[in-house]
Amino acid sequence: MLPDASSASDGGAGTERWHFVAGVGLEGQAYVLAKGPWRIEVECGNGGGPAITVVSSLPAKLGWLGESKRTSLQFEIDGKRFNEDFECHPDGMSCGSFGFPSGALIGAMRRGSRMSLRHGDAFHAEFTLRGSGSAISRLSACLDPSFEKITQTSQPETTSSD
Repeated sequence: MLPDASSASDGGAGTERWHFVAGVGLEGQAYVLAKGPWRIEVECGNGGGPAITVVSSLPAKLGWLGESKRTSLQFEIDGKRFNEDFECHPDGMSCGSFGFPSGALIGAMRRGSRMSLRHGDAFHAEFTLRGSGSAISRLSACLDPSFEKITQTSQPETTSSD
């Protein structure tokens, strides 16, 4: 089991950069921890493309209990917002990308500096993207150079501070 930020014995130092674990999933897994119970994971999914999982170590942190729920989560990366569809587990502790996430989102995650997670108007967590380019690029089997160009289904929205 991968660590979560709430149980990190390093005082939160695990939240300072992205990591890669070779023995997880089809080709390994890139992940980052946020302060608190949050973790973002990127790996090659069974369909051959990338998959993103949002994990909370606290039950129902994402607010759903009972049955699986499809919802939209927002990733804001350096001022650009990406809306993505996710299927959330009944315990409310994890949501996996529904279909392949957009190439624009994966590209922004690889090149950006800060990322926040939102659901509707609710802010959930902020993540560093330090080391994300290196960690995510190790998933070469599902991130061929054309992926970002052919999966531009989620167009970023520019956010303003008004």
